[in-house]
Amino acid sequence: MAELNTSIKVILDDVLEHPLLRDVTLEYVIKSAISLMRLIGAPKMFTTKLEPLSIEGYRAALPLDFHSMNQVRDSTSHVAYTYGTDSFSMSTNNKDCGLTYTIQGGIIYTSAVKCEIEISYEAIILDCDGNPLIPDNADFIRALEDYIKMKKFSILYDLGSINAQVLNDAKSEYAWSVATCESEFKRLSLDEMEALSNSLNTLVVRTNSHANGFRNLGTREHIIKH
Repeated sequence: MAELNTSIKVILDDVLEHPLLRDVTLEYVIKSAISLMRLIGAPKMFTTKLEPLSIEGYRAALPLDFHSMNQVRDSTSHVAYTYGTDSFSMSTNNKDCGLTYTIQGGIIYTSAVKCEIEISYEAIILDCDGNPLIPDNADFIRALEDYIKMKKFSILYDLGSINAQVLNDAKSEYAWSVATCESEFKRLSLDEMEALSNSLNTLVVRTNSHANGFRNLGTREHIIKH
């Protein structure tokens, strides 16, 4: 697991040591890092952020570091929105769908024409220069380096610069390292396992978890004896 982050420039320095990867740029490493993080999709690679948004004309632009949505709620009443499943949920004539939202093309659409909302979302961690910070984890760093190597070697193979065996070796190294990385980032800590156990072994089925932001999902329940 990775609780710390490091500069993406560390990857560039390591990659440039390979004689066949001397043309790799920082922009290419950044693009590859974001692509790999989204491919793996492990929650611990991202940070949870809260952001207020002003809805105008049923819509608002999502933050630039947005990866995936956790929840949406009204800023004043704190009532949670649900994801719109109605085929006409984006219609301006739909007045009976309740508080719903949908996401499309970096825009969030709500059933309210004008309102203030607060979103909880998973974000890509950025440094002061706007470059993504990557997990300070040996498994992720190796997976990213192998991912870049595999992509560049695929191009070199198409150009006839390397043979099939070299490309296959790069693909095998990437397959092994990305599987190790995925397992590492989905491993739970002791506290996280306790919270998961509590949420699964409930005495009373909770039907309002979404409405209260899953506040008590990991709380242990107790039988009170009278």
